[in-house]
Amino acid sequence: YNYVNSWIHEYMSAFYLWSDKMPANTSMSMNPNNYFRSLLYKYGEKSGDRFSAIQENAVELMNLLSGVTKEAGYDFALGKIGETGELFGVVTYIKPNSPAASSQLKRGDLFVQVNGTKLTLSNYETLIGQMGQAHTLRLATVSNKTLSLAGSISLTVVEYHENPIY
Repeated sequence: YNYVNSWIHEYMSAFYLWSDKMPANTSMSMNPNNYFRSLLYKYGEKSGDRFSAIQENAVELMNLLSGVTKEAGYDFALGKIGETGELFGVVTYIKPNSPAASSQLKRGDLFVQVNGTKLTLSNYETLIGQMGQAHTLRLATVSNKTLSLAGSISLTVVEYHENPIY
């Protein structure tokens, strides 16, 4: 672990927004994922940095940087449903020649469940992680400010290649 953790520390010291807030004494013998998380900026007891992430698999990282991902072929954004703690997703883009393009899914569709589980503030990261495998979206519609459940769409995933430079 020492070699990997030294590399993490070196690059975070050089490029991390809160590098001046990183702890001075850290254990290089920790698992790299835990070591990385121990360096992240904290505001009191809470994490002040919810954006930084580490990729444990080097091949997956290289694929991601090269524009190769395993996905169903759509992009989405999340929003809150009032103050309920529940979330909804809205499809923002359907990628050409993807499983999503071959399905009934279209830009502007709303979804409120992934694999039969409601999207909430406490579980959305887990559910989004499930979208890298075959998954089902429960669609919804809005009429007169009322959210109603609609049908479901099951999507497969493929290794999708796109230009990583927009």
